[in-house]
Amino acid sequence: MYFSECEYCGSNLDPGERCDCLERARNRKSRLMSLFESDRSGQMTMKPCDNLEDSA
Repeated sequence: MYFSECEYCGSNLDPGERCDCLERARNRKSRLMSLFESDRSGQMTMKPCDNLEDSA
């Protein structure tokens, strides 16, 4: 077969090409978790947004 298929997302890959779907998923999770913080009691809260213009 000329191409291979990613076993995780099913994407068709050229010979020698590596899929970055797992890396993108890890980065997405990391960005999401950076929006939260844990207070002294262990409660997870969203971090306040310092600059509302950048979040739009």
